[in-house]
Amino acid sequence: MNIYAYSCRGIKDNSDDNAQREIENAGYHVARWFADDIATGLLPRTKEREFTAMMHHMVAGDTLVVSRLYHLGRNAEDVLLTMQALASRQIDVIVLQLSEVKLASDTGRLMLKVLSAVVEMDSHQPVSPARSYPEPTLPKSKTSSRTPRLSRELRAKIITEYSQGVGIVELALRYNVSRTRIQAIVVPKQKDDEPLPFAWGD
Repeated sequence: MNIYAYSCRGIKDNSDDNAQREIENAGYHVARWFADDIATGLLPRTKEREFTAMMHHMVAGDTLVVSRLYHLGRNAEDVLLTMQALASRQIDVIVLQLSEVKLASDTGRLMLKVLSAVVEMDSHQPVSPARSYPEPTLPKSKTSSRTPRLSRELRAKIITEYSQGVGIVELALRYNVSRTRIQAIVVPKQKDDEPLPFAWGD
């Protein structure tokens, strides 16, 4: 059965040349080398071009050698999926970083269980929502939205002029107040907090 080697370019400043040197120094006679340039690191390892080509060449009983665990995936989940894909094809995996542990050994199977536990734990981590803070509110001005209070003398004058036939619209324009305000003065509600002033001349 054949031994294949795989590495990635663009990871932590380690080139595939370094990985190849480590594997050769470990004494493995590699039938074929495969390497992907994954500077972006967006695809799962099993979807990379050279890794896919390698999987087409490998058959049951072959062995894949990598120098570091991160050559097999971007994170714990990706590494686990890669190892599971290789195990389903009955392809053994040796990681030099892990003291040349074989995937098919008891230690390798234990490593898969640990990776599965790590992936499951990560998937159950709660996602903290972005903390929202109420926007500050400016203090309201005491006089900005309230209509100035009219004096008793001015209210009496408005009532007198209204009784003499001056219309509400004209009074509103004359004293620069709203028609609703004039209406409330000349035709007050039945219950008023303040008694109506006497008209001029009374």
